[in-house]
Order: sequence, then C-alpha cells, then structure tokens
Amino acid sequence: MKTRFVLFVSLVLSVAFFSCGKKAEKAADYNNSIIVRQMRVIEALDLMDSILRDSGATDQRMEYAFANLQATVKSAVMAVDSIGSFKSDPSLQIAARDLFRAYETMTDGDYARLVSIRNLPQPSITQAVVDSNNAIIGRIHVNSEEAQKKFIRAQDEFGKKYNLTFH
Repeated sequence: MKTRFVLFVSLVLSVAFFSCGKKAEKAADYNNSIIVRQMRVIEALDLMDSILRDSGATDQRMEYAFANLQATVKSAVMAVDSIGSFKSDPSLQIAARDLFRAYETMTDGDYARLVSIRNLPQPSITQAVVDSNNAIIGRIHVNSEEAQKKFIRAQDEFGKKYNLTFH
C-alpha cells in the first residue's frame, strides 16, 4: 500500500512538474509571437526614421516607408487581437494591444505630420516649422519610451506568473 502511495505521489508530482514545464513553454511561445510582431514594427519605425533623416530620400521612398509603417502597425494590432488571451489570462495581450495602439497613434498622428513637414517646399520651411518638427520628434520619443516601459512591466508580470525570465 505504501509503495502504491509513493508511486501515486511520484506520478502526480511528475505530471504536475511536466505540466508546469509545458505551461511555461506555451507562455514563452505566446510571448514570442507578440515579440515577433513588435520587432517588425520596430524595423518599420527604424526605416521611417532613417528616411526622415535622409535629406536625399525621394518622395517615393518616403511614401513607401510610411505606408509600410502603417501596414505593419495595423497588422500587429490585428495579430494581437486574433491570438486571444493566454489561457484565461489576457494581461499580456492587453499590454501588447496598448503598445501597438500607441504605435498606431504615433504613426497616424505624429509620423503623418512629420511626412507632411518633410514634403513641404523649401521656401515654406520656417523656424516655426523646424520647432514643430523637433517637438514632434521629442513627443514620439517620449510616447514610444512610455509605451515600451509599460509593456515591459506587463511582460515581466506575465513572466513571473509562468516562471519566465526576460533579458
């Protein structure tokens, strides 16, 4: 009887341990699916920023980079909505949605304004336009940093729940 009990407890513990490992692995896969989208958005943002800084960039390249950024961000929003929550825990999904919506707001507002400033004819560029451009760039930086920090905090909390460590 004692041998059966020990065998039973060993079996339960090994199943529980295996389940925890599987749950952590699934949580990591869930997190990674979001990070893949985030990396694509960051690549599109980097491309847009580099073209905005490039005084020799053509209007065509500017239009492509902006359209690419808009499509990438909208795709990320739709993807995070389609993956659903992890198990019954929507915390990381909500945080990712907030992050991608922040990028969407920046794209449709601030980046659109930067593109329109960039497309102004040279005689239209006044000190007020330059100041506006610099203020927009500063706002993008602050808003992006805030959104990213908020997501990282939620990601860390998600990781604690499922025994994941992020570097």
